[in-house]
Amino acid sequence: MSNIVTVTLNPALDKFISVDHLRPGYESLAGEVSIVAGGKGVNVSRALRQFVLLSVRAIGFAGGNSGEHLKQLLEVEKIPNEFYLIHGQTRSNYTFIDNNGQRTRVLEPGPLVLFSEWKAFLKKYKILLGAQTCVVLSGRNANGLTHSAYGELIRLAHQNQCCCFLDTSGQPLIEGLKAGPDFIKPNQSEAEEVLGYKLSSINRIKKALKEFYQMGARRVIISRGPEGVVAFDGENFFEAAARVNFKLVNDVGCGDSCVAGFIGNHISGNSFIESLRFGVAFGMANMQVQIPGGIQMAVAKKILPKVYVKML
Repeated sequence: MSNIVTVTLNPALDKFISVDHLRPGYESLAGEVSIVAGGKGVNVSRALRQFVLLSVRAIGFAGGNSGEHLKQLLEVEKIPNEFYLIHGQTRSNYTFIDNNGQRTRVLEPGPLVLFSEWKAFLKKYKILLGAQTCVVLSGRNANGLTHSAYGELIRLAHQNQCCCFLDTSGQPLIEGLKAGPDFIKPNQSEAEEVLGYKLSSINRIKKALKEFYQMGARRVIISRGPEGVVAFDGENFFEAAARVNFKLVNDVGCGDSCVAGFIGNHISGNSFIESLRFGVAFGMANMQVQIPGGIQMAVAKKILPKVYVKML
């Protein structure tokens, strides 16, 4: 059995609130309210449970009453976790859904992580690495940590012969690339922000993939929402997308489900192309569920025959 640990340095309580109308400057009466454990790595863990031969553990930082609530929610979902407790309060993210299905998100920045807390976390991380096959590093860096934090986690993973998947943005992505992650998956807007130009043509897309490769990533995947993904394996360029039409229920966590579908399939010994197909299928399946990462393998497998991969 392969073991995967997901790292979420800045997790959250994801709160979904239905409202009839959301008008700035006016009161809105809330309808149904639901709360789930959130953060990109947590969403990846949730989706990875669909691979029954994988063992998944979620780690990161959790603080205060909200951090305890986060851990309780993970226990209810039976997602194994070892979050290091810090002095601050774990953040909340708010998603307001009006009666037209339009979503408005408000994201808290998250607590400050002290240097002493980071060092204590690293000790726990090093111990866990001894039993892992792969590490997935997802989401925003925690406040208080340097931009090189992900790079340090990648180097430690490689020292323990663990493959490493990095899914972050901005300067933490740039610094993380210096450590040579095995895979990265920015979305299109995140890639454009780092590289400084729009991915408005096939040539620009291929240029972007190659630049990320030259910056240190061994394999590069850029997600493009409903348009699927583009990828580079060090030799060839690919596009993968699904020919499906359905009503969008939720777009939160689609990239995280894509990561889970890809890495779960890759760790199981399948090819880069087949793993891309699974990634797209998982991402599309996430669009049909309310909880980020709360997909079903049966749904993804129904989408899978409609996913195509072509060389660019």
